Amino acid sequence: MAIKCRLRELLKEQQMTQRELAEKTGLTESMISYIAAGKRDCTIRSVEKIMRVLNCSFTDLWEV
Repeated sequence: MAIKCRLRELLKEQQMTQRELAEKTGLTESMISYIAAGKRDCTIRSVEKIMRVLNCSFTDLWEV
């Protein structure tokens, strides 16, 4: 079972760039890019920061 990150879709819906998300979460822009592309695992803490800024749930962010 694959888990797909919907980060790019959520950013587009909220008209936010990866750079803006990085600034608001304290994560690097490259980390946000890797997460969005599914090329890097992330910590629960990073996921929580992203969900808080995007005001979304875990199931909004990740699609099974």
